[in-house]
Amino acid sequence: MMENTAQKDRRLRFLVNTNAPWTHSGYAIAARDLMRRFVTDGWQAGMIGFSGHEGGPIGFEGYPIYGRMADQWGSDAMLFHGKHFGANFLLTFHDIWVLNQQYLQQINNEGGKVIAYVPIDQDPIPPNVLNNLKFCYKIITFSKWGQQLLQKNGFTSTLILEGTDTNIFKPMDRAECRKFFDIPQDAFVIGMVGANKENPPRKGWQQALEAFKMFHDKHPEALFWFECNQEAPGGFPIKQYAQYLGIDKQLRSMDTYVSVFHAGSEMMAKLYNSFDILSHASLTEGFGLCQIEAQACGIPVVVNDYSAMPEAIIPGRTGAICKPGFKLFTSGLGFYVFPDVNDLYEQYEFLYRSNRVEMGKSARKHVLEKYDIDKIYKNKWVPFLTDLQDELLGKVDLKTETK
Repeated sequence: MMENTAQKDRRLRFLVNTNAPWTHSGYAIAARDLMRRFVTDGWQAGMIGFSGHEGGPIGFEGYPIYGRMADQWGSDAMLFHGKHFGANFLLTFHDIWVLNQQYLQQINNEGGKVIAYVPIDQDPIPPNVLNNLKFCYKIITFSKWGQQLLQKNGFTSTLILEGTDTNIFKPMDRAECRKFFDIPQDAFVIGMVGANKENPPRKGWQQALEAFKMFHDKHPEALFWFECNQEAPGGFPIKQYAQYLGIDKQLRSMDTYVSVFHAGSEMMAKLYNSFDILSHASLTEGFGLCQIEAQACGIPVVVNDYSAMPEAIIPGRTGAICKPGFKLFTSGLGFYVFPDVNDLYEQYEFLYRSNRVEMGKSARKHVLEKYDIDKIYKNKWVPFLTDLQDELLGKVDLKTETK
């Protein structure tokens, strides 16, 4: 529970530019959890939901959510909604490269301040990321890997990890969860949760399916559960590729309508609890919230040995790390690193043979110690916002003010 806000100095006003909380994306869930704590703790915060909301501001869980304007990523909305709200600063919670530099410059010219809560997911850091960070008053990043790369490029940043609500994502009765999703009780389920918006897919869908094919050849009771928007334009053809590999009968997923519109955190926690392991060997990740959510539920995770992913896993205790394979230099001028399919398969086998009950307990403990959102909010966000408030608005002696 939060402390009584009556004796707290909470003059700071700010808007968070990100995905609207009802869109169920990783940013949306993480932003929702933060906004709940900002508002409950007395901060004067609001949101720009550039993905998921258009039109006038609406009230949601005690704070306003402004809609997207002309710019897809909220660049103009930050300028104009920020003025309307009287924001002392604007917090971006997404990839920074998508923002329009003209609006970032205009915000700066008019005395506004942009603070980037930003993922760094490629080495080298693409120029379009570095160029937009030059317009930011402060930088907060998600991972030690990202912080070190920023420092290498001459940028100072504050490290605040993403966290998860461990009261939602927690171990549950597996039999009941599998019954809910109509999953056979005796199946070995490798689950994968992630976006599917491009091809080659950033989340590594092709490599995960190929490794599963090898695993299923030896373990016919295995199933592969994929959770994403299968119909996203330009996405990887998961079902068709599974059919090509001859494993389409081993695929499971939610109904697309349910997945897009009704798969909130509570349902996702049930889904994680239905898995034996989570496959999260992405080509690149600024953080990877799914791997934290799954571990909070006591589910071991396999990640790729690139970008921020290895930081969240204790190999052999909470999951496994597969070797990287082919590197692709992208048009963004950074690398995507594909997981090695053969080694990804070997990590599936390693977790299959492991004591996953004990590993799950260690995973849960790991998240409670390092990634619990309440601890991160109290130990990182409150000091950061308090110092920022003193810097922007000056200190106030609450004892003097209340006399």
